[in-house]
Amino acid sequence: MLTAVALCAAAVFAFRSQGGFSPGALMPDWGLGDPGDSAVIVDGTATYPAEEMTVLSESAAVAEYPPSPETSPTAAPAPSVRLNLLDPEDNVTLRDPASEQHASDSPESKEAVPEHDVRIDTITRKREGALRVLIYHTHTEEAYTPTPDYTYRTHGEWHTQNLECSIARVGEELAFILAEEYGWEVAHDTTDYEPPNFDTAYARSLQGVAAYAERGETFDLYIDMHRDSYSAIHASNTVTVGGIEAARLRLLVGKGGDFDQKPDWEQNLTLAQSITDRLNAIAPTLAASVYLSPRNRYNQHVSTNAVLVEVGNNLNTMEEALAVVPFLAEALDAVMGE
Repeated sequence: MLTAVALCAAAVFAFRSQGGFSPGALMPDWGLGDPGDSAVIVDGTATYPAEEMTVLSESAAVAEYPPSPETSPTAAPAPSVRLNLLDPEDNVTLRDPASEQHASDSPESKEAVPEHDVRIDTITRKREGALRVLIYHTHTEEAYTPTPDYTYRTHGEWHTQNLECSIARVGEELAFILAEEYGWEVAHDTTDYEPPNFDTAYARSLQGVAAYAERGETFDLYIDMHRDSYSAIHASNTVTVGGIEAARLRLLVGKGGDFDQKPDWEQNLTLAQSITDRLNAIAPTLAASVYLSPRNRYNQHVSTNAVLVEVGNNLNTMEEALAVVPFLAEALDAVMGE
């Protein structure tokens, strides 16, 4: 009997350490049990090393983590600029993971949606011929499997407030490549929209997008960038491109069935499919099939050019996630430039 119990417990731990049942952005992560906000995840194990503070950079410490700089609401974004639209103190607001109510299908919630919802139908180009994109992260704290170059203090399961180790770092790389190599005008919003409740993060990121519209900023493309959660349905966790192991991508589109104001999902789906096809032309299976959600809208009602992009999953490393970004930029430029 004791042997059976031990085998069962070992199987459950192994399963949870691979992300559980979480289907991408549709559920919060089911990784390790909450180790507390002083633990470090290394190779999937929560530890409390004595030399922890010498291993971690000062920016990884939650108490010392610097907020992103505030930007004047009247200032027009530079070709590539990092913005933070909420109170910077939100970036160090701790939540109790044990008290969170994890949704069965998606963390997107109708609760706390702004009283005046937003839809953006016009595009304003600041520079002749330049494509304009807003990159933001509804789940700003999503993180990858740590490596020596990307070791972080945890903030919940597979999450960190250290932007250099979260999905925000991947967004920063995409912003740089689009601006420097393709001449796009890029606004990269690194506001932490997760606190104080993961399940209502979409309502707060919608407020962030609305803030741009209120000050006259509109874009050709809106990208909400996430990272996926591991699923065994994929034959491989990476794709080899030019001898480099790159994380796989997936685009999500919402039909908005649970919302009064729904997206023009057919046009968003056409865009997402075009990007996916272009990625798979670069390397087969680089992008998974587009996921179409009947219930959620992922804030895609703001524009007919709005997509949610998942870059890798929690069992990928940051290096693998960064490796796929140049191909994503290439596909975006090709599709949007048509």
